[in-house]
Amino acid sequence: MRKNKSAVSSDISKGEHEFFPPSDASRCLGATQDSSKKSQILEGYSILVVEDSPDNQILFRRMLKVAGAEVDVAENGQRGVEHLAQRVYDVIVMDIRMPVMDGYEATFRIRELGYRGPIVALTAHAIPGEEERCRSVGCTHFLTKPVDREGLIETLRSACLFGRRVLPG
Repeated sequence: MRKNKSAVSSDISKGEHEFFPPSDASRCLGATQDSSKKSQILEGYSILVVEDSPDNQILFRRMLKVAGAEVDVAENGQRGVEHLAQRVYDVIVMDIRMPVMDGYEATFRIRELGYRGPIVALTAHAIPGEEERCRSVGCTHFLTKPVDREGLIETLRSACLFGRRVLPG
């Protein structure tokens, strides 16, 4: 019998990658019959996911689309900033450790450009001071990897509702 294990690779020059084991991926994707009956809780919202790991890009895109969101993906902070020149998003999910331009710099630049919507920091590092540093550059929410599907979707729904009420673009 073959055992599936999660894999984690870490190289600061290439970004941080947190992979989910297949059993977690199925759970995160809501791959049960019951999940297909759930409402499209993120329907009508546009979300930019800034994440360097191709596996996580696929996972987040699929999770969020299943929840009804319109999703674009950028592979690093620089590309994320470039995406915002093309359109406005209801919320941004920002990985913190990435090559080219990390999430701190990207968030700071996005705020300098005038984006006032919610930015959800996403990191594999739950070290002391990490959340405060993310908030100091402009992140409004903070999650650690691995994320659970329901927690991510509820955070994004809440962030979108907050952003539409309080932070007009």
